[in-house]
Amino acid sequence: MAHGGGGGGGGADVMACKQEEEVENKAAWLLGIKTLKIQPYHLPPLGPLDVKVRIKALGICGSDVHHFKTMRCASFVVKKPMVIGHECAGIIEEVGSEVKSLAVGDRVALEPGISCRRCNLCKEGRYNLCPEMKFFGSPPTNGSLANKVVHPANLCFKLPDNVSLEEGAMCEPLSVGVHACRRAQIGPATNVLIMGAGPIGLITLLASRAFGAPRVVIVDVDDRRLSIAKNLGADEIIHVSTNIQDVDEEVIKIQNAMGSGIDVSFDCVGYNKTMTTALNATQSGGKVCLIGLALTEMTVPLTPSAAREVDVIGIFRYRNTWPLCIEFLKTGKIDVKPLITHRFRFSQEEVEQAFETSAGGGNAIKYLQDLLHLMKKQLQQHSQNFENQAPVESQSEEKITGFVFLNEQFHGCIAESLRILQSKNDSNRCTFDDEEDLLMACIIEEMTIEVHGDRGRSSPPLVYFYLLSPPPREGRTNFISSSIRINRGRPLRRQNGCKLKHCDLAVEKLVNGGFLTEM
Repeated sequence: MAHGGGGGGGGADVMACKQEEEVENKAAWLLGIKTLKIQPYHLPPLGPLDVKVRIKALGICGSDVHHFKTMRCASFVVKKPMVIGHECAGIIEEVGSEVKSLAVGDRVALEPGISCRRCNLCKEGRYNLCPEMKFFGSPPTNGSLANKVVHPANLCFKLPDNVSLEEGAMCEPLSVGVHACRRAQIGPATNVLIMGAGPIGLITLLASRAFGAPRVVIVDVDDRRLSIAKNLGADEIIHVSTNIQDVDEEVIKIQNAMGSGIDVSFDCVGYNKTMTTALNATQSGGKVCLIGLALTEMTVPLTPSAAREVDVIGIFRYRNTWPLCIEFLKTGKIDVKPLITHRFRFSQEEVEQAFETSAGGGNAIKYLQDLLHLMKKQLQQHSQNFENQAPVESQSEEKITGFVFLNEQFHGCIAESLRILQSKNDSNRCTFDDEEDLLMACIIEEMTIEVHGDRGRSSPPLVYFYLLSPPPREGRTNFISSSIRINRGRPLRRQNGCKLKHCDLAVEKLVNGGFLTEM
């Protein structure tokens, strides 16, 4: 769920100082069965190797839903109020004194588990099995559905420019599929069967393709999810029943659909029937990888499978997967965007709605919580007021104030507002090649737009953007404001960027009749 960090409940409170900022940090707390409440969340002190991240996108996982519905997931039991959530990405706001690899303003995907790094499993590189693992949103560790979190810098992975924060948050579920493919040694000679076309089944489909699997068959009880799987690249889809008496008949159907031996089967569900089907369908000498953990105990035909040397392997979360996931996203080898079906903003009402929707299944695959919708709605409301007013006279002025923008998507909102404002002064709207043509890549707490009226048909109107920054840090200057002269009817294009000392982030110059200057 992509979510904004403007303040509790999706508000737009401007934090003027560090102390107030920490007091106002809010998070979604799980207080009881199906009981979530956005409340203050006090962060731990920033360690020398830590970073503070403003969370911008967070997905709801199946384990989050289990916690929400039952206060437990497998052997993990919620015994006290806990901040929920772990699939996340955001923007770094502060770095520890010894952090060298990241800087303020970097967009990062967060690996949610902090291992002890001392036990034998950690030393062997199998840190995902660490008995002292502290994992976001897994009791008793608080999660990341919050405005801000503090996290070790070595578990925050910088995102390339062409990978969005939403995609960055999807690195967590994608890591499950990547780890499973590594464990099962998927390659160009591996035919794959996937039991279950839910989010993890679909992720495993994408990962199997990226690892080179030549043929993938996916099985489910839901035709709609099977249709999604087909659109994502499954070679064959098989509708099955929930009746375990149908296993033998369905195994024949699955094997015929594959057309050759099934080398690896992934059970992404974890029921008696799905595991039995996977074991029976897999060819002798193959592998069955159990990913889904629906049941803590199962009754399956293990002895016949052992006699055919069908290996059963399991996975638990993942390890060392984020760099490869980001590379898959960067190169386009994996596209997770079709899996993001819903977006919600970070407010009490919509957080509850997001979890209820996710818990209900239905048409949802992945849920993103997004403050951008609120901002666009506000812009539309302001534009209606603006359109209803009398034509702007020379030297007259309109102001739109009080927005808190997501850093990554700020330029898109500006582009929309400019179109709105430009249409008031000319019948030809200001056009853009794409949202990247208008980029304001700086951390912004509040924006004011002033439109100075029609300056004559030969001269486009002048629009001022006031970017009110936090107090400057030592050695840095505050960026006070900028002005952009909009060129009517022609695209604004980028030229050389100018660098601001505040936050050390670039602001692009706009040319072709438009320009950007410090006032």
